[in-house]
Amino acid sequence: MTSGEHENEYMQETAAEGRTPAENLRSHFVPAVSELFAALPSKRQDLTFVMLKSCYLAKGMSVNEPEFSSSLGLMTADGRYNQLAYVLADSNSVFMDISEYSGADMTLLASCKQYGEKSLLFSMGEAEKYAGSFNESYADMSKAVRADMPLYNADAFRAAWHNACLHNSWYTMVPPHIDVYDDRMEIVSAGGLPEGMTEDEFFAGASRPVNPELHKIMTQLGYVQPAEHGVQCITAAYGRNAFRISDNSVTVVIPFGFRRSGNLIGGPVSDDRTRQVRLQRKILEQIKANPRITISQIASSCKAGTATITNYLSRMAKDGLIAREGSRKTGSWKVL
Repeated sequence: MTSGEHENEYMQETAAEGRTPAENLRSHFVPAVSELFAALPSKRQDLTFVMLKSCYLAKGMSVNEPEFSSSLGLMTADGRYNQLAYVLADSNSVFMDISEYSGADMTLLASCKQYGEKSLLFSMGEAEKYAGSFNESYADMSKAVRADMPLYNADAFRAAWHNACLHNSWYTMVPPHIDVYDDRMEIVSAGGLPEGMTEDEFFAGASRPVNPELHKIMTQLGYVQPAEHGVQCITAAYGRNAFRISDNSVTVVIPFGFRRSGNLIGGPVSDDRTRQVRLQRKILEQIKANPRITISQIASSCKAGTATITNYLSRMAKDGLIAREGSRKTGSWKVL
């Protein structure tokens, strides 16, 4: 067949399917976003799945290899572990943050907890457990019958957090995170709605997983329920306004029933204090990006003196925000 005949056949297929030439080319050569997670190979191939297999064994399901890895979609077409496998492996470099702020904005960072370096399902559970630890109750004694009000709706949070982990755009390796303020909690996942889905379809419970293979695994293990349940659980508790949807992220805002008294700082915030907190946040960002970064490199990035950075690092270590692992010359920093 000549090149002209190939081109003619291609144009006939395109016209028959009602697609433009560009759309037809994309379908032949470019995988959909929902396929990238499983199509891209892991940067590591020495992966093990003891944690994941323990979850399946608890459900009475087989974990024999190689059927286990292939049936769960952990392999690329050419037989390598994919990004899904990396996220679910016993060891990885995926971290999910829970950042707590004093006040209603990001001016004052009170603490930052990280959960990761292990199977996503276990890190997800650890983060959920920590968030549950501060879901205290407020006792209203003003009425004849005592009424206990929880800080937030636990079922709505669980649905939001599991959905954030499940529908996150993991192929970008940007993990979901939780920001906690005095008056609310925000659960943020990377990526917008599934390709082609409208907001009306989303709120109606249309099922179109961003990560089909991960959805299958989490469904088998009982981590997720039908799509309409999660979304409707959240909207029933807090309404549609709980969702902030953009092209790059989906945020669920869970308002608190009362202000977190343990996270308040009284009095006005000085300009000096604001500058201090902003520098502290910059230092944390630098350490997260490069745990082996030097003091001089941090100082250069933050436009501050090395003595200033040294003092900040010492104070942040004392406050339990960071820790130094290993020797001064060859060690690394860790955000706690």
